[in-house]
Amino acid sequence: MAGIDWLSGLALTHHFDRTFANSDAVVTAYGPGPSPKDSGNKVGRRRLIKQGYAEDRRLIYLAAQSAAKSKTFRPMYGALLAKCFATTEAIVIIACKLLRITFAVRTYNQPFDPNKLGFQACENPWGLQPTLPNQSQELP
Repeated sequence: MAGIDWLSGLALTHHFDRTFANSDAVVTAYGPGPSPKDSGNKVGRRRLIKQGYAEDRRLIYLAAQSAAKSKTFRPMYGALLAKCFATTEAIVIIACKLLRITFAVRTYNQPFDPNKLGFQACENPWGLQPTLPNQSQELP
């Protein structure tokens, strides 16, 4: 799979001996995901979860950086950047996608098929409003 080398694969399989209920549990266990700070009608700022092992988070982030440069994930990375996500946000979204794919491959015992890779770049999991640089603002 793009981005997952032998070291990242070893780190993933080392912790996959635990039973995870779904792919959300895997993303939460490894940590590269958004943490909403909502209460009632208030929509708070989303931040990165820093749970799990720091070394595993680092390896998944580096695997996502490598995957973003591959031909499999390059269209997804470009679409996320075009949607005004920061580069770190785009890499974290790809890291979450890699964790979900790895969970599915491990659970269903089928090889990774890049033709089935789907993504929706229009979704904004961080809840941020995109801002375009160099916008001219009109004064009233």
